[in-house]
Amino acid sequence: MATKTITSKRYFKNTVQSRKKVIFVMDSLPDELLLCIVEKLDPKNNVNTILGLRRVNRKWCRVATPYVHVAVQNYRPDVDLPWNYARATDLLNYLCWKLAQMPELSDFIKEVASRPWKDARWKSMVGRDEMRRMYRKALLEAAPPTMSDSLKENIVSEMLGDNADAMLAFVFTLCTKLEAVMVPAIDDGYGPIARQVIRFALGQRQKSPKQGKLPILDSVKHFQLGDYVNGLSLTDALDILSLPRLQYLELGNLGDSTLDASPSSSSSSSPCPPEPLPHPRILGPVDLTLESCRLSAAGMTTLLSACAHPRSLFIQMRTRSSPRPPSFVVALESAVGKGLEFLFLDTTAFEAGPDPPAAKEAFMRAIAALHGLRCLVLARHDVPSAQALAAAVPPTLQELLVLGTHEEEEEEEAALKGLVRGVNTPVLERVACLPRRAGGLRDWGLTYNRCLKDRRLPTTKVLEWCGCTVYE
Repeated sequence: MATKTITSKRYFKNTVQSRKKVIFVMDSLPDELLLCIVEKLDPKNNVNTILGLRRVNRKWCRVATPYVHVAVQNYRPDVDLPWNYARATDLLNYLCWKLAQMPELSDFIKEVASRPWKDARWKSMVGRDEMRRMYRKALLEAAPPTMSDSLKENIVSEMLGDNADAMLAFVFTLCTKLEAVMVPAIDDGYGPIARQVIRFALGQRQKSPKQGKLPILDSVKHFQLGDYVNGLSLTDALDILSLPRLQYLELGNLGDSTLDASPSSSSSSSPCPPEPLPHPRILGPVDLTLESCRLSAAGMTTLLSACAHPRSLFIQMRTRSSPRPPSFVVALESAVGKGLEFLFLDTTAFEAGPDPPAAKEAFMRAIAALHGLRCLVLARHDVPSAQALAAAVPPTLQELLVLGTHEEEEEEEAALKGLVRGVNTPVLERVACLPRRAGGLRDWGLTYNRCLKDRRLPTTKVLEWCGCTVYE
């Protein structure tokens, strides 16, 4: 028994010494090697591991802290429920109050995603004067010194009235390391306060580069915003596109101007900011998504001209006063040679395609010039004929989906079917056709969402379930 006890003590002693030796060796490594170790961890899935590394010692705390990724979400991604876009205010309200209490947490928040959720019981326990004091204190400590006092006071006063626009501006100001903003529909519309904060950030970046604390919105890579009250304007899109690290932009209800814009509206009440700033051209690859889009042909051209490398373009048009969609020929021509790989152009909400017929032929020439295009989705009424589409398909295309095709037309079917691994389309693997009135809204929505998320067509099984005819 004595021998076993001595052996156990020696084993325990050796184990402790070995662990201390490992920790000593790890601490002796340069920060560059420790950074390589932490970079292998997923910021979202390994957040507990990263937090644990911060508690080892000061050196590990210094190395691991920039990789702490706090995602403020009010939804469960594993639950398949329809989104309710009416409660963005609740998440922003709760988040702003927590930031006002602990502004030091703002450096760890990298993602804000609004989905259905409501729990405002905490507000009944907090007095209005206390909220005003905490919000004002947090802004004074976190906002850049060059931000005007009137703007800060305007943010605080509007936040007390549950103004989602002001709360979004508050989050932008405090969370300077924010990487993802996902607000599909902001309550009461996107207003002048958040616009002023974004304009302030752009003005500061143009006047003086980084100095001291990270500039507002300087780390944002993913930006999703929808306004189905007043709509978003082209100026809003150009402002957001000017963010230096932006990689994905999704805007809902975007037009050349807001829905309530009028020449007589004053600068204080108009949702659009006056005196637009010169917008720097975004140089990196960016994925664009425009749902319920109201842009004109000139507006779309301006938007694409601001992108040096539009990697993918997802457009779902909404009807306006005209029964026909605008012609995006010039806009697509501005994207030639920029590496566009995915184009989704849904104009099926309109009664017919562009007019006159020459516009359709010009549209085909623009499509043919998009060398590098891998996936194409477009409406049947935007092209003169299936034969013209077959002649205009770029040789690099791998997948094609035609919306609203004519059923029981043998020539059209033969032309599309012959595209699969054809002489001029050697890499085209699948051609899918969605006939008019095929499937319900729910069925088409599955294909729509897969294209939106994956930037490619879904599987053949999903396409056929949605009512598509697939040639492969």
